[in-house]
Amino acid sequence: MGTERNTLVGTPVVIAPGKIFLVGEYAVLDEGAAVLAAVSRHASAQFVPGMTPMSRLVGDAVELARREIGEASSALPPGSVMVNTDDFHQGERKIGLGSSAATAVAAVGALFESAGVSVEKNRDKISSIAYAAHRAAQGGTGSGADVAAEAYERREYGKCLRMIMQGAENVNQYFDRNQPWSLAKDPARHATLHAVCSTALNAFRLLTLYLKPVLPRLAAEVETFLAIPPLTWADAGTLLPGGHTIRPYRHLMGRLEAKQVDALVAANLESRAAPAPVVDSHSQQRHAEHQVQASAGTAPAASGTIGIDDFAKVDLRVARIVRAEHVEGAEKLLRLTLDIGTGTRTVFAGIKSAYDPAALEGRYTVMVANLAPRKMRFGTSEGMVLAASGDGPGIFLIGPDSGAAPGMKVK
Repeated sequence: MGTERNTLVGTPVVIAPGKIFLVGEYAVLDEGAAVLAAVSRHASAQFVPGMTPMSRLVGDAVELARREIGEASSALPPGSVMVNTDDFHQGERKIGLGSSAATAVAAVGALFESAGVSVEKNRDKISSIAYAAHRAAQGGTGSGADVAAEAYERREYGKCLRMIMQGAENVNQYFDRNQPWSLAKDPARHATLHAVCSTALNAFRLLTLYLKPVLPRLAAEVETFLAIPPLTWADAGTLLPGGHTIRPYRHLMGRLEAKQVDALVAANLESRAAPAPVVDSHSQQRHAEHQVQASAGTAPAASGTIGIDDFAKVDLRVARIVRAEHVEGAEKLLRLTLDIGTGTRTVFAGIKSAYDPAALEGRYTVMVANLAPRKMRFGTSEGMVLAASGDGPGIFLIGPDSGAAPGMKVK
């Protein structure tokens, strides 16, 4: 929030950004509840004597602000606040990047300044009043976290994620527009660089909060990186405090390019090729065991299925990726060193085109621990890590939920 006192009307003009900078609030995207407010867009407002409220939101904001400042407002004549939200429109279309949130803040701020009450000294109070007015005008809908939670509860996952991704796109545009990599080259602009990076980190934190129900493990890694407690919905109403220190950066996720998918699929097919059948000298003994089971009334598994006894033979274990390395001479493989609680295993996985080795270290996955070792020209693979795929593009490494420890049996 800032003020400019030299105006045509002679009353202060208060400028408020999209509410993400103030209390982490939501905006309106495509006439629906959204999850992230604007970046680098502002509403401006000034008190106009004799004016009637231009909307319910402005009217509620002005009324609540008058009550808050009490006697100070008595010096003001009857009137309301004029708010300019042109910054939140493209032609006739409202792009909804925080205009209603910014309107509420600017309206309250304008009344405060016109009554001689400092905006800068009452930022928290102004944000609180604006939040109450905004919530009432939105029909009781609260913060972005409330909007996301409601969409999750209604199982409208696609709609919720589309709104979150629109917010992410807004932040990307803000980042690209401000070019912090260029600001870093100019010592005179380091204060601006600090502000841009702080804004981006706050937006990153809010996006992580909204995505936590879908990506809990990634959210936990972000919480560690940002050096914050586990995020809850209530945290949507706050930002990282000034002076907060984050941990050194490390890569959290790798981008999966479309061109990588075919190579990834081919690599996995190659690495999972079944070994040549081996004649089992104990087949007669197993046949006898099957006969005993049959006589005891155990029905054989149906064609195309396996019995529980067969499934129980597969020893699935939680593994932590201690080290991930490129394999010299291999175009598709990564060498993974896995901690399985009782020791380490080396596994060659055909995921080089999809994952950056540095991003894998420290991640948890699931491996087949009792798969017979397989000799390859790069070394011996002592198991297999699990990944998921479908008819569409993409193969994704399987990982356990938070709290799992290396060596735990998956059953």
